[in-house]
Amino acid sequence: MPWHFLICTNDLPKLTGNDAKVVLFADDTSIIVTISNQGRLPTALKKKLSGIISWLKANFLLFTFNKTYYLEFKTKNCIDITLDINYLNKTLANVPYTKFLDLVIDETLTWDNRIDQLISRLNSVCYAITAEKQCHQGKF
Repeated sequence: MPWHFLICTNDLPKLTGNDAKVVLFADDTSIIVTISNQGRLPTALKKKLSGIISWLKANFLLFTFNKTYYLEFKTKNCIDITLDINYLNKTLANVPYTKFLDLVIDETLTWDNRIDQLISRLNSVCYAITAEKQCHQGKF
Protein backbone atom coordinates (compact mmCIF):
# COMPACT_ATOMS: atom_id res chain seq x y z
CA MET A 1 0.00 0.00 0.00
CA PRO A 2 1.36 3.48 -0.86
CA TRP A 3 0.56 4.94 2.58
CA HIS A 4 2.73 2.26 4.21
CA PHE A 5 5.60 3.23 1.91
CA LEU A 6 5.18 6.92 2.79
CA ILE A 7 5.18 6.20 6.52
CA CYS A 8 8.37 4.14 6.15
CA THR A 9 10.15 6.74 4.04
CA ASN A 10 8.93 9.86 5.82
CA ASP A 11 12.36 10.72 7.26
CA LEU A 12 14.35 9.93 4.09
CA PRO A 13 14.38 13.59 2.90
CA LYS A 14 16.29 14.57 6.07
CA LEU A 15 19.17 12.29 5.01
CA THR A 16 20.15 14.02 1.78
CA GLY A 17 21.44 17.42 2.90
CA ASN A 18 21.29 20.81 1.18
CA ASP A 19 22.50 19.74 -2.27
CA ALA A 20 19.75 17.17 -2.82
CA LYS A 21 15.98 17.00 -2.65
CA VAL A 22 13.90 13.86 -2.18
CA VAL A 23 10.55 13.70 -3.95
CA LEU A 24 8.19 11.01 -2.64
CA PHE A 25 5.05 10.11 -4.58
CA ALA A 26 3.05 6.95 -3.90
CA ASP A 27 5.67 4.20 -4.08
CA ASP A 28 8.20 6.13 -6.20
CA THR A 29 11.16 8.03 -4.86
CA SER A 30 13.17 10.54 -6.86
CA ILE A 31 16.29 12.23 -5.61
CA ILE A 32 17.39 15.42 -7.30
CA VAL A 33 21.05 16.25 -6.69
CA THR A 34 22.42 19.68 -7.56
CA ILE A 35 26.19 20.08 -7.80
CA SER A 36 27.73 23.18 -9.38
CA ASN A 37 31.22 21.66 -9.64
CA GLN A 38 31.03 18.86 -12.23
CA GLY A 39 34.29 17.37 -10.96
CA ARG A 40 32.72 16.71 -7.54
CA LEU A 41 29.65 15.04 -9.04
CA PRO A 42 30.80 11.36 -9.07
CA THR A 43 32.04 11.50 -5.47
CA ALA A 44 28.92 13.34 -4.25
CA LEU A 45 26.59 10.89 -6.00
CA LYS A 46 28.40 7.84 -4.59
CA LYS A 47 28.22 9.36 -1.11
CA LYS A 48 24.48 10.04 -1.48
CA LEU A 49 23.84 6.56 -2.85
CA SER A 50 25.82 4.94 -0.05
CA GLY A 51 23.92 6.92 2.57
CA ILE A 52 20.55 6.06 1.05
CA ILE A 53 21.37 2.35 0.80
CA SER A 54 22.54 2.34 4.43
CA TRP A 55 19.31 4.05 5.47
CA LEU A 56 17.25 1.51 3.51
CA LYS A 57 19.07 -1.40 5.15
CA ALA A 58 18.59 0.11 8.61
CA ASN A 59 14.85 0.37 7.88
CA PHE A 60 14.61 -3.16 6.45
CA LEU A 61 13.90 -1.90 2.92
CA LEU A 62 15.53 -3.07 -0.30
CA PHE A 63 17.38 -1.09 -2.93
CA THR A 64 16.74 -2.58 -6.36
CA PHE A 65 19.47 -1.70 -8.86
CA ASN A 66 17.49 -2.96 -11.86
CA LYS A 67 14.70 -0.43 -11.11
CA THR A 68 17.05 2.44 -10.32
CA TYR A 69 18.54 4.78 -12.90
CA TYR A 70 19.72 8.33 -13.21
CA LEU A 71 19.13 11.17 -15.61
CA GLU A 72 21.83 13.80 -15.94
CA PHE A 73 20.45 17.18 -16.97
CA LYS A 74 22.69 19.12 -19.32
CA THR A 75 22.60 21.88 -21.89
CA LYS A 76 22.68 21.13 -25.60
CA ASN A 77 26.20 22.61 -25.81
CA CYS A 78 27.50 20.67 -22.80
CA ILE A 79 30.56 18.48 -23.19
CA ASP A 80 29.29 14.93 -22.88
CA ILE A 81 31.08 13.07 -20.11
CA THR A 82 30.64 9.47 -19.14
CA LEU A 83 29.52 9.24 -15.56
CA ASP A 84 29.61 5.81 -13.95
CA ILE A 85 27.76 5.52 -10.68
CA ASN A 86 28.76 2.26 -9.01
CA TYR A 87 27.98 0.68 -5.69
CA LEU A 88 29.13 -2.81 -4.67
CA ASN A 89 30.20 -3.60 -8.25
CA LYS A 90 26.79 -2.67 -9.66
CA THR A 91 26.33 0.25 -12.03
CA LEU A 92 23.28 2.48 -12.23
CA ALA A 93 21.91 2.91 -15.74
CA ASN A 94 21.93 6.36 -17.33
CA VAL A 95 18.75 7.15 -19.28
CA PRO A 96 18.17 9.98 -21.79
CA TYR A 97 14.61 10.61 -20.52
CA THR A 98 12.16 9.50 -17.86
CA LYS A 99 8.50 9.75 -17.04
CA PHE A 100 7.84 11.75 -13.88
CA LEU A 101 4.22 12.11 -12.77
CA ASP A 102 3.11 11.32 -16.36
CA LEU A 103 5.37 14.03 -17.76
CA VAL A 104 8.24 12.98 -19.99
CA ILE A 105 11.43 14.80 -19.01
CA ASP A 106 14.59 14.50 -21.08
CA GLU A 107 18.21 15.30 -20.30
CA THR A 108 18.18 18.66 -22.10
CA LEU A 109 14.75 19.66 -20.76
CA THR A 110 13.22 19.94 -24.21
CA TRP A 111 9.65 18.98 -25.00
CA ASP A 112 10.50 16.64 -27.90
CA ASN A 113 9.61 13.35 -26.16
CA ARG A 114 6.44 14.80 -24.64
CA ILE A 115 5.36 16.18 -28.04
CA ASP A 116 5.98 12.78 -29.69
CA GLN A 117 3.91 11.11 -26.98
CA LEU A 118 1.05 13.60 -27.45
CA ILE A 119 1.15 13.26 -31.25
CA SER A 120 0.76 9.50 -30.91
CA ARG A 121 -2.21 9.90 -28.56
CA LEU A 122 -3.81 12.56 -30.76
CA ASN A 123 -3.42 10.37 -33.87
CA SER A 124 -5.31 7.60 -32.10
CA VAL A 125 -8.05 10.00 -31.01
CA CYS A 126 -8.35 11.50 -34.53
CA TYR A 127 -8.66 8.02 -36.02
CA ALA A 128 -11.37 7.09 -33.51
CA ILE A 129 -13.32 10.29 -34.21
CA THR A 130 -13.04 9.83 -37.98
CA ALA A 131 -14.09 6.17 -37.76
CA GLU A 132 -17.06 7.07 -35.55
CA LYS A 133 -18.12 9.85 -37.92
CA GLN A 134 -17.90 7.54 -40.96
CA CYS A 135 -19.81 4.84 -39.10
CA HIS A 136 -22.68 7.25 -38.40
CA GLN A 137 -22.66 8.37 -42.03
CA GLY A 138 -22.98 4.76 -43.19
CA LYS A 139 -19.55 4.68 -44.90
CA PHE A 140 -18.41 1.58 -43.02
